[in-house]
Amino acid sequence: MKKLMKGLLALIAAITVSTGVVDAATATKKIDTTKCETVYTNYYFFLDANTASYFNNGPLTTYRHSNIAQYTNNSYQISNFDPNNIGYGQMIVNPNSVTSGDKLTSLSLYDFYSTVKYASSRNGAYSTGTNNLIFSHNWYAKDNAGNSSYHTDNLSIQNATIQQLMNATVNAESTISNLTGVSPYRVNPMEIQIDRSYYGYLTGTPVTLDNNQWYFHPAVYYVQYCSPKQQPAPVEYYHVYYKPGTNDTVVNMPSDSTHNVNNDMYIDQKIPSRTGYTFLGWTTDSASPVNNPSFNPGAKYTDRKDLVLYAVWKKNEEKPVTPPDNPQTGIEDYMIPFGGAIGISGAALTVLKKKKGFKQF
Repeated sequence: MKKLMKGLLALIAAITVSTGVVDAATATKKIDTTKCETVYTNYYFFLDANTASYFNNGPLTTYRHSNIAQYTNNSYQISNFDPNNIGYGQMIVNPNSVTSGDKLTSLSLYDFYSTVKYASSRNGAYSTGTNNLIFSHNWYAKDNAGNSSYHTDNLSIQNATIQQLMNATVNAESTISNLTGVSPYRVNPMEIQIDRSYYGYLTGTPVTLDNNQWYFHPAVYYVQYCSPKQQPAPVEYYHVYYKPGTNDTVVNMPSDSTHNVNNDMYIDQKIPSRTGYTFLGWTTDSASPVNNPSFNPGAKYTDRKDLVLYAVWKKNEEKPVTPPDNPQTGIEDYMIPFGGAIGISGAALTVLKKKKGFKQF
């Protein structure tokens, strides 16, 4: 028989654990925490209780039985998890166990009973941080005919101290298997089968609750969910291209540049140079008339889209050549007879005006 303790409402999970009895060592899968943004752990606490009369004060080795506990699948209602990265397993809980550092390998009796007492006072479930804990239990007693029967009364362990519960824990080994599995297609509930093999003899002191003396055996099963790490949004870029706008040779051209779409940019301040022309600025239209730039060097660009800029040129005006009044030829004037002088420029002779005061021989 089984008793359902209310847990938190759950969504689906995504893993299937083998049905049937599975050895605890093979029913464990570790989660790869390096791939997780957050790891959520659901702990399923099960407490099996039997009256002292159930064991009839005989050797415990003759007693074996199975219980089925019903739990919610994914008590955290996690929808964003990696179905290929889910961990699960069983913790060792017995009079000799201590709480492991990762709280996944083993749990001390003190911590177990502290948890179940707290959970039972909160309708069987509570959350702390990224851990969710759900508690279920079975109570078995002997009927008047000496048969084992499920104890259906509203039995509570709240009146027992933690030490009393620890003293009433009997020796047993348990294996846990998941009967239903945790799958994307099953919402609730998840049924866990706990198979117990008792050993040794009754020790300790039973605790009296509801007019019966009780012995306990605890078990804990856990499922871990991995919330995948958030992938950074891909960085987008835009590009700025500079074109000379001519087939002539242009020097000091700016280099093309790439910019993050989250940032504005400034037009390169380099001033291109072209023989016979003056640079006026940049235009986005390759067919745009000259003298009509739309961007100047150093201007801010805020559209954050690809931009192709063409240089705008103005042809320089040609100045007329004016001969000098007395160009220097580099050749001296020579005296000639009959009161004149000549200037030799290339092959031409020029008769110059007779100098004043010239005296013939």
